[in-house]
Amino acid sequence: AMSQPALAEGPYRVLKTVTVGGDGGFDYIVADTPGRRLYIARSGKTDPRLLAFDLDSLKQVGELDGISAHGAVVDPANHHGFASSKPITMFDSTSMTALKSITVDGNPDGLTLDAAAHRVYVLSHSAPNITVVDPASGAVTGTVALGAAPEQSASDGKGHLYVDLEDGDAVAVVVVAVMVGQMH
Repeated sequence: AMSQPALAEGPYRVLKTVTVGGDGGFDYIVADTPGRRLYIARSGKTDPRLLAFDLDSLKQVGELDGISAHGAVVDPANHHGFASSKPITMFDSTSMTALKSITVDGNPDGLTLDAAAHRVYVLSHSAPNITVVDPASGAVTGTVALGAAPEQSASDGKGHLYVDLEDGDAVAVVVVAVMVGQMH
């Protein structure tokens, strides 16, 4: 057996731990760096909610009750946030108020903001596997059937979305530049 080196002082250490509290679980957290907020979506039947924390102090600064979601993203260009509830909840990240509900097929889970393409990609384990949302209006602008369950995605900011297909042992590369051009 290999031994682990002793823990030493260095750049990797826990600075602070904050208890989120309440019933229900949580899946994804996201930092809105320009807005200096950390979003934690709590799921469950008894106390679902979306929480916002100050990114620097980790003090809670906002809450939207009644939203059972896996995660959230925020577009810093217009301060519109999206929680992966069903229906999707679009909210104002400055005031933490709900703006609208967006009906989608599938079962929303993870989300990716592609600021370069001006799109939010909502991942679903069931088809359609990606729902494409315009972050300014909240309009659904398209869907992508992947044939497998996506778990996470990342944009290269140059027209490609890379999607982890967890039950397909694969990564899908979606050309979003073409999709965006066709949707305008």
